[in-house]
Amino acid sequence: MITEAPDYHFCGQALNAAECQLIQDLTRQYGRLSRHVLAQTICELLGWQRPNGNLKAAECRILLEQMQDEGWIHLPALRAGRPRGRRTGTSAMPVPLSEMPTAL
Repeated sequence: MITEAPDYHFCGQALNAAECQLIQDLTRQYGRLSRHVLAQTICELLGWQRPNGNLKAAECRILLEQMQDEGWIHLPALRAGRPRGRRTGTSAMPVPLSEMPTAL
């Protein structure tokens, strides 16, 4: 149970003790969920959304990681996702013109 609200801010707004407690409870209770799903859930419950209605999940994930770095919460381990950047698989070798089929 929180005795004193930590000094956390989300998008320029200070979090109160009840919001911090909710985040602590959710991360403890649903620790098997991915960080992305936890962030989305927290945003839905606290009404953290953009003017267009989209959730501020990316900003929430940053806050969650900050809270974890300071020992306030424990997040699930990062899961392997898709590789970032250019595709690294083997590409098809070009076929020389001499081996191309001729038109009928």
